[in-house]
Parts: sequence; structure tokens; C-alpha cells
Amino acid sequence: MSWVSGPRRHLSRLAEAARIVTVTQPALTGALVTQWINDSRAEELLHWRRRETAARYEIAAKHLAGLNSRGHKAPFTSG
Repeated sequence: MSWVSGPRRHLSRLAEAARIVTVTQPALTGALVTQWINDSRAEELLHWRRRETAARYEIAAKHLAGLNSRGHKAPFTSG
């Protein structure tokens, strides 16, 4: 699953692009993700992804120091 957001003025173009690239999710994928949610692997994967992203952010910040760049250290958060 994925989501996209953007300015309201581009909503129809974004929706059309999403329709073009969207494919039906195979049943096996849904079953696998359901199992991951039920046995807590999904949460473990999310925590791993957050740690990995934070580490990559630190590497990028180090190499881009002094340049006009910006990012979010923890993009995989809710709320």
C-alpha cells in the first residue's frame, strides 16, 4: 500500500498518475502482511526501518554539511 499527497490544484493529475501505475495486490502479499501484523513482525520491521533511516540521515547530513539541504530525521512516524 502507498499514499500520495500534493497540492489540491494537482489532485486530478495525481489521481490519474496513481491509476496508471497501480496494480492489484496479489492475495499472497495480503496474507503475508496480515501474518506479519498478527505476529508483530510488521512492528519490528517498522522499528528497523526507522533506525536505518535515522542512520542514513546522519550520513547524508554529514556529507551535505554546509550545503542548502533539508530533510527529516525520522520520516516514518505517525502523528
